[in-house]
Formats: sequence, C-alpha cells, structure tokens
Amino acid sequence: MSIRSRVTDVVSVWSQTSGFGTSDLLSTIWSRGPQSSSIPFPTPALLTLITLLQHEFAGTGDDSRDLSGLGPGRFAPAPGGQIATVDDLVSAVNFSSKTDGQNFLLSAHPMAHTHFGQRRGR
Repeated sequence: MSIRSRVTDVVSVWSQTSGFGTSDLLSTIWSRGPQSSSIPFPTPALLTLITLLQHEFAGTGDDSRDLSGLGPGRFAPAPGGQIATVDDLVSAVNFSSKTDGQNFLLSAHPMAHTHFGQRRGR
C-alpha cells in the first residue's frame, strides 16, 4: 500500500469519517466526525493523529518513517504551521527520514534528548 493510501486510512480512522478528498483541510475533516464535539481541534485532536501516524509508520520496512519531529506546531493553524490538508500530511510523512525501527523507539523515549545511558555531570 502506498504512503498516500496509508496516511488517508489513518486520517479516516482518526476522524471516524470517509469520503473526504486529499485537498480537504484536516480541521474540516475533523469537524465532520463524531468526536469533534468532545475533542477540540487542533491540539488534542492532532496529538491523536500524530500518535496513529507514528504507529503506522514505525518499523523497519521501506516505508517506515521517523515522525518524532511531527508535532502540533507543524500543523495549521499554529503560527508557521505548514500542514493543513491531507496532501500536506502525505508530503510531511513522505519526506520524513526513513528509520530502521530502533531510532523510532529511541526518539519516543522520554530521555531521548539527553545523553542516553550517561550520567549527568560528565
């Protein structure tokens, strides 16, 4: 399955909707779903989307991606957020670094941004 198809499937699961176009805004897709009245867009809803994408593209295959840098600030309407549509999201995933699986697990670890395995002060 292509990256585009996989991202579209994740968006469908996330929003609990179907029948949207890849040029549709993520905020509009979210607003059509049943969860929109209880989970606001952007941040809470986007955190769920990001987690689903990270799980979908984790692993060691040709399409695995390191999505650790994909945070709510990369999405519109955040200032400077460039991901607004499904197409934008497909591009962001497609152009993310490939990963071997181990890097994804380390990047998701809470101590990933420290000198992992080293004592502080050394």
